[in-house]
Parts: sequence; C-alpha cells; structure tokens
Amino acid sequence: MKTQILTVSSKGQISLPVSIRKLLSIDTGDKLIAYTSGDVIMLKTLKLPTAGFPYYFSV
Repeated sequence: MKTQILTVSSKGQISLPVSIRKLLSIDTGDKLIAYTSGDVIMLKTLKLPTAGFPYYFSV
C-alpha cells in the first residue's frame, strides 16, 4: 500500500495523484463512494452499467 499526502483546497476538494488514478483506472467523470470510520476516509470506485448493458437489468 502506498501512502500519499493530499491537501484539501478552500473548496473542500482533494486531487488524486496520477499514480493512484492510473493504478485504479479512474478517469475524468468517474464516480467514487466515500466512507468514513472514525477519523478514516475510504474511497471506492463506483462502476455504473453502460448504455450497452442488457435490457433485462433496466428499471
């Protein structure tokens, strides 16, 4: 596991380093889920179905 120090901007934003984005295949516009546990923040990638997803899974 790599450790990186991130800085929170005045707008409350952080930037994910390129090395992390490449490792996890995170692209512009991708969604992440944020979990908290005590003083820990965890981010998980959220992969949504694409337009080509089978129709029988539609709502």
